[in-house]
Amino acid sequence: MIGAGTPPDTKCPSCGASRRGRYCAECGERFISSEDFELKHFLLEQLPHEFLHLDGKLLSTMRLLLTQPGALAENYVAGRRQPFVGPLRVYIFVFLLQVIVGALVSGGGSSFQERVHDSDPFGVLSYLMSSRPNVDWHSPAVAAHVREIGHWLSEFATLFIFLLVAAFQKLVFYRLHRRYLEHVALALNVASFFLAVLTVCELVLWGVVRERFGDFEGQLQSILALSALPVYWCLAIRRFYELRMFPAAVAAIVITFANAVMALGLSTIVYAILIATA
Repeated sequence: MIGAGTPPDTKCPSCGASRRGRYCAECGERFISSEDFELKHFLLEQLPHEFLHLDGKLLSTMRLLLTQPGALAENYVAGRRQPFVGPLRVYIFVFLLQVIVGALVSGGGSSFQERVHDSDPFGVLSYLMSSRPNVDWHSPAVAAHVREIGHWLSEFATLFIFLLVAAFQKLVFYRLHRRYLEHVALALNVASFFLAVLTVCELVLWGVVRERFGDFEGQLQSILALSALPVYWCLAIRRFYELRMFPAAVAAIVITFANAVMALGLSTIVYAILIATA
């Protein structure tokens, strides 16, 4: 893998041909440099490119994402990028698909007050609601407002939570001297897996229960977050950071817990904004 201070290989990481110029003459792979891991390059060049382009390698990339945890990020960081769609592009694709499916199957379920209560272990949101006695929380107009605005605020928070998770990864694995964007690649890998599995499960659940989908939506997310997510994190960490199973499992539990705390914090912020603007 290419990390800080590692000299570039003389061969193409994808096909093994001799390295000449910026692109491989045999397979077209673009050779990476230290610039690829600079935040400025990521924000000004890579991010716009990933948003605007999507090629025909998606199927093989999704297969790799779902069957080999951490492999997509591992290949990306090592410079084997030509055969696959990049982690950011995959995440954007899966995220948009989940938004579309979420809009399709949404409806019904618990009320705003019930959702606030379920997301308010410390009573902060309940206090904010009680500070606005003039608002009729049962009003259809208020319900429509919090449903529409809340949907987009939640999606926005979901879109960027991987940046916070990657920052926590850097803290956990600081002794490995990995650059922040390397951690971002793995965080995107894991987040894409979770959203992909969630999307498929939501479609299946909606097909089974239809009108009662809202009653089970939160439970479905919790089940996946407590089962599939930590297992995938463990396998991905073991592969990407080249750790043994036990330390990988411990790290997976810690990161999963941190992820849940971050999600709760972002959810609290979203609900606080909704309460303040209702």
